[in-house]
Amino acid sequence: MLSTLKNFSSSLDVEKLLKNSSFRRTIYIGLGGFGSSVIRRLKKEFSILPDDVLNGFAFLALDTHPQPMTDVLTPNEYVPLSIGVDPSDVVKNTFPEIFAWYRKLAGKWIARKITDGAGKVKLLGRFSLMFPPTHNSFWNKLNSAFNKVNTDHPHFSTTQPPQIYIITSLAGGTGAGCLIDVIATVNHLLTTKTSAEFTMQLIIATPEALEGIAPSVDYPDFYANTYATLKEIFHFILGNSERVRYGVSEIENTDINQGTMPKPIWLITGLNENGISRVSGFDNLANLVASYLTSEVMSPLESEGGQPNVLVNENPIYDNFDDKGMPKWFSSFGIIRTGMPRAETSALFAMKLLDKALSDELDAGEMDDMVDMWFSEQNLREAGADDLQAAIRSADPSNQIPEVHLETEVELEGVKHSELAKECRKLLKDKFKNVIKTKFTEHITRHSNIISDNISSDLSSNINQLYENQSIGKVISFLRKLEEKIKINKQALTEETNDAKKIFSELEEEVNRQISNVEAAAQSWFIFASGKIKTAIS
Repeated sequence: MLSTLKNFSSSLDVEKLLKNSSFRRTIYIGLGGFGSSVIRRLKKEFSILPDDVLNGFAFLALDTHPQPMTDVLTPNEYVPLSIGVDPSDVVKNTFPEIFAWYRKLAGKWIARKITDGAGKVKLLGRFSLMFPPTHNSFWNKLNSAFNKVNTDHPHFSTTQPPQIYIITSLAGGTGAGCLIDVIATVNHLLTTKTSAEFTMQLIIATPEALEGIAPSVDYPDFYANTYATLKEIFHFILGNSERVRYGVSEIENTDINQGTMPKPIWLITGLNENGISRVSGFDNLANLVASYLTSEVMSPLESEGGQPNVLVNENPIYDNFDDKGMPKWFSSFGIIRTGMPRAETSALFAMKLLDKALSDELDAGEMDDMVDMWFSEQNLREAGADDLQAAIRSADPSNQIPEVHLETEVELEGVKHSELAKECRKLLKDKFKNVIKTKFTEHITRHSNIISDNISSDLSSNINQLYENQSIGKVISFLRKLEEKIKINKQALTEETNDAKKIFSELEEEVNRQISNVEAAAQSWFIFASGKIKTAIS
């Protein structure tokens, strides 16, 4: 594209072409690293145009990095976002009533000063613009850019107000954080400065082009920032409205709503519609965006009598929606589709956001202490304790498990001495089974139901509090830790039960042995000899 412009600038026919061409006055605004790189590429491309054409275009970049010493952009074309400012100062001193939630949300996390980027933290990106001196600088430089292009220039259309392009990636913290506030500020200025309806377009780069290049540990942050910002955009597109203020007299209060949002919004990626990667890295993607924007300027120069491109929303020949619910328009580039298909957007970002959020929260160590405390409070411990058994025994003080005495004397009257031991053994076993069935089981079941109901109610309350006060990730983490705890204590209870069964089995063997000794003594006709009986049962 650069070579094409150079050819035109050196052509003998360039003056004739310029006289017959009509350009569109345009302000290009780039946010963060990606947006700023596109702006610098455009400035370099356009710099070879004649001055009377170049002055119809304005360039503005906003970033949390210091401006390079050898920058193609002038100081009036670059807004350093709060370099050296402590974000906590923005919260404490600037808008305490608006940002009161910040300290509660951030907890013990202390944001570092903004020195060289926002560190993929969307919150810092917003604070970097909300600092009043910084926002005031942006407002003044935006005014300067508007005044530059909004004068009469040869070869430029005078019937249309300036058009605006806002270009950003949402992967990093800067672009994702300040985008909505930049849109609101630009909309406020253009609304007050122009009488005609202006065109503001938004070009958003999604993070796929970074995969395989950036460290994989950064991907969850990239997608979380992107999804969160798209969610904010949808909030307004769907008809919601919010009032904001920036501490700047000219824009003390402004409403952000559906009409504030750019139209159209371009969602671009390194993948084609078949999901195949065509662009690798943000540098290549920035070149692609710059080439597209340059081509819009070039088209009037392609023939004598050229006119500006027919912009989206300015041509009445259009088909409302395609099969994916996206507006479809006719323009000088052919049939183009604009907007963000919600289903595809969700598929791109939702699962990666959830994966990031849940992975972070499921690693939360404090859940161990919380589960231990809850388990102890509910008297459920069986590993190294008998809390649950004790709780079952005492769950209903008015209905204690009874003590039972097994009497066999009456039932064994009249039984032959030779059958006495056999009948005694059978009678004791039957009585023991009946007592367990009619007495113990009934009481244990009743007490267990009381405990189970109390635990279920308390667990439900605990989960609701975690969900409402923290997050679904904390709920899942709590339940996972609880499941591990239950398995450990269930195993301990199972082992104790098996030990008890073994003891009962040994006791039964001992009772049977004693009865057998008595039976043997009776059958040997020494039943009345006390010495023999003592010997048999000793």
